[in-house]
Amino acid sequence: MFKLVIVYLLLMQCSLFACDFTFPDVKLEAFKPEGFKASIPETEGVKLFAFHGNKNRNLSQVEPGEFNRDIVNPKLNGWSYFNPNLKLNIGDKVYYWVFIQHGQLGYRQVNQVWEVTELSPLEKMKVSVCVNSETEILGRNEICSKQLIFDSTFFDNVIDEVNWKRAHFIAQYPVKFHDFFL
Repeated sequence: MFKLVIVYLLLMQCSLFACDFTFPDVKLEAFKPEGFKASIPETEGVKLFAFHGNKNRNLSQVEPGEFNRDIVNPKLNGWSYFNPNLKLNIGDKVYYWVFIQHGQLGYRQVNQVWEVTELSPLEKMKVSVCVNSETEILGRNEICSKQLIFDSTFFDNVIDEVNWKRAHFIAQYPVKFHDFFL
């Protein structure tokens, strides 16, 4: 009788909370000359998609992996992680795990393996549907809504002086907060 009550309570909890979520299929793609994409379709209630992977090396449980990203906003057709620098060849294996936050709960698929069987042309990654943005950029005619318009990474304290200008100033004391935002 006690076991029956436990099973009933577990089923009741499942129906009230987490069992209405079905983990979507993760689509993995390798591109030539390089590039890798992991994605899931837009799913109601999803608030975060995280991908963690290694190339040709096993990934233990939830270690960060050689490449990883937490995606907090969906793109036009779903949630996707894109690594433009990952070079994969046919026969390579990607060992990975994914995490999805659905509502207030988190779901994880670990110990996943995918073998590269084909390399798609990188042009396939271009978005064919563009919702025009209000953003204007000098020298560009079309800017799509939700499209990254500028990205800069700093390595070894080196400044990319094509995109950034150095500014040297001596602060006058006392420094007032509003002085920086006028």
